[in-house]
Amino acid sequence: MDASENLYLGLPYEDSGESIAAEYLSRRVEEYPPGGCISNDVLMATLAVDVQANRLEYEFRGWGKGEESWGLKYGVIPGDPAELTSNDISNPSVWQRLDEIRQQSFIREDGIELRACCTIIDSGYLTDTVYAYARPRERLRVYATKGSNQATTPIMNKPNRNTKNRCLLYKVGVDKAKELTYSRLRLEEPGPGYMHFPADETQGYDPAYYAGLTCERRMVKHVRGFARLEWHKPKDAANEPLDLAVLGLAAIRQDERKWDIIAARYEKYKPGAPKPVVKPHIFPEAYESRDGIFLTV
Repeated sequence: MDASENLYLGLPYEDSGESIAAEYLSRRVEEYPPGGCISNDVLMATLAVDVQANRLEYEFRGWGKGEESWGLKYGVIPGDPAELTSNDISNPSVWQRLDEIRQQSFIREDGIELRACCTIIDSGYLTDTVYAYARPRERLRVYATKGSNQATTPIMNKPNRNTKNRCLLYKVGVDKAKELTYSRLRLEEPGPGYMHFPADETQGYDPAYYAGLTCERRMVKHVRGFARLEWHKPKDAANEPLDLAVLGLAAIRQDERKWDIIAARYEKYKPGAPKPVVKPHIFPEAYESRDGIFLTV
């Protein structure tokens, strides 16, 4: 790979491939607003979920203008994902616990509470179980996805219902999403595309997270005489943080986001302002505005 090709990709160059050092990211963590609040620049939040053999891993990410984003919480739900529901009230299934986690809200500095406007779940593993969970929750913006490694596949595509239970299924362009994520990790200044990470490791953003986020490398592979760029994961590397970053991008692109309009509407949601007319959400303490923003008023 020559220097010009490397500049086109926008990624660091190494003889063995391309990656971003986790140590670099560890120097970029920042203190979020005090009191457990999030920045007023966060306009929407998403929830991404990855299914593993003995757990679910998830990440809440906040989004602002130009897809500037903030890591809000990274977590693990241990248990057997093959069990959709549990009859033991003292030991709920991972999916029942996910229902509780989806209700989590994040408070901005101005007092507005946000919930995930969209939940994206990768269905590459235990496909039918993911479909069974997502189908009855589509009205809550819970969707199943299937990853595509074709370089030409857009990050987010129009959904279809070509599934056993007619579950809405989105195709995610994994290659393009990883390329965009890695290029954004190299941005030096906050603004469009910049990715913020909290200094508070109790929110899940510890050294293991950054190692997983940056573990893959894009390398040249020759197939039938043609050079092709492919993503490679080192053996035994835990790349779930990168997978969830990909799903987070898909989640925020599930619908068109008119950031300036969304930002302007927040003025009427601020504490002390007249309450807007909203439609009650499934949870009695929460409401959903007409523009799809989940909040408590």
